[in-house]
Amino acid sequence: MTIQSKKTILLVEDSSVLTEIYTSMLRSFGYQVVHAGNGKDAIETVDKRSEIDLILMDIDLGTDMDGTQAGASILNKHNIPIVFLSSHTEPEIVQKK
Repeated sequence: MTIQSKKTILLVEDSSVLTEIYTSMLRSFGYQVVHAGNGKDAIETVDKRSEIDLILMDIDLGTDMDGTQAGASILNKHNIPIVFLSSHTEPEIVQKK
């Protein structure tokens, strides 16, 4: 039997409360979690760390780069699946590309 290494998730979230909740939950399921608090840090993290298997990205990351912009930049150089997270249900947020 081979031992599989833990999968690593990059969590991109600007809320410290949500970061703690998501990180705790993901680790309880056996995932390694790396955190970035904004889009620029997410891009730099993916460029430096090859072990990222999945990105969970908040769409609303504050005043600078939003999650969809960061995701597009990441996908231009890397083939990593991205799941976008948002508490917003407004059509302009849900339909962002």
